[in-house]
Amino acid sequence: MFYEFNPSDPDNRERASLLGRGALLAGLNHPNIVGYITSFEHGGEFFVVMEYVGGGHLGFQIGKSHDLKTLRRWALQIFGALDYNHGRHLLHRDLEPENIHVVVGGSSVKLADFGLAAPMVTMGLSTHVGTFNYVSPQKASNNQRHDAADDMWGSGCVLGELLTGTRLHERCPRMPFCNDARAIKDVCTQSREADGVLGLIVRDLLVTVPAQRSSAAEAAARLEGGGGGISERLPQVSEEPNQGDEEAERRRCERVARAQQEQQEEAARRAGEQKRREEAERKALPSHGASKRFLLSCKMTWRRILERLETDDRDLKEVDLSHCKIDDQYAARLAESLEKNTSRRSLSLRENGIGAEGAARLAESLKQNTSLQTLYIHCV
Repeated sequence: MFYEFNPSDPDNRERASLLGRGALLAGLNHPNIVGYITSFEHGGEFFVVMEYVGGGHLGFQIGKSHDLKTLRRWALQIFGALDYNHGRHLLHRDLEPENIHVVVGGSSVKLADFGLAAPMVTMGLSTHVGTFNYVSPQKASNNQRHDAADDMWGSGCVLGELLTGTRLHERCPRMPFCNDARAIKDVCTQSREADGVLGLIVRDLLVTVPAQRSSAAEAAARLEGGGGGISERLPQVSEEPNQGDEEAERRRCERVARAQQEQQEEAARRAGEQKRREEAERKALPSHGASKRFLLSCKMTWRRILERLETDDRDLKEVDLSHCKIDDQYAARLAESLEKNTSRRSLSLRENGIGAEGAARLAESLKQNTSLQTLYIHCV
């Protein structure tokens, strides 16, 4: 990074500000913040040398397919870095996907570009800062004090984009995202549909009242408690009112209670879905010898399908796997099943997405099955 300043400034205010910013960056030491190396002046410009992070920024990851474990890990790292900053009374003030960089391999992310960063103690009624679509409501109104809640709004915007796969400027091309109530509601709803745990956190980060917004520590605690399922651990509410604001504390308690209730409902919903899915699979499996034609539904899990095929069932003579998604791994197991049981007379593999490698493996095994009279394979 580099910044220009006026060398002829008699008070050296710009230079002093940049030197202070360099000292501020030098004092940061966190695994999820891009590391400071050195800084120097040259020809009226101030240069800051930072750690190189070669995986690109998060903007390139929006719209791509990521497993929820990766997204939760990134979110937890973002919250950890923000909590570290806020604990040192430092605001980022320009949190957006382009300012969060991904380590090569995608194992972690790092906050970068602290060009607008400033200590909280210097932030009074300030000028508008931050990128257009990621500004918080209080920044957009330009009449409230900047604080850590601004950064948390930005983190909610970033995570909302990752979960929904849609950039904010696509939703709100003509106004700041924070001024579009419908867009905010859509992001919260779609985020929760993508991931119940992280979606609830995004919703609590995108509330328009700063005092009701989750802190970085609260968001991290909820996400850590969620793990692979629904969070059991909730943010601890302080017994002391926050800066004497009893109304804000009451709203915080209500938010925690609401989150707990929604998490319980989400857990019950998932348990019910799992039970219904297992019951449907159980009913879909015919009893031994009950039918000579076995139709496999694409709604059945491959574990149950292979269990059925790998049994030594002599009555199971016709197998229809049409429209079932078969990758090469499952095709290999299916081939092994055919080699073990040579009584199959009909096998249909139409419109199932089987690959060339899997088809070749099946063809090899079918040479050993002299009873097979009919075969349909559709290879893509």
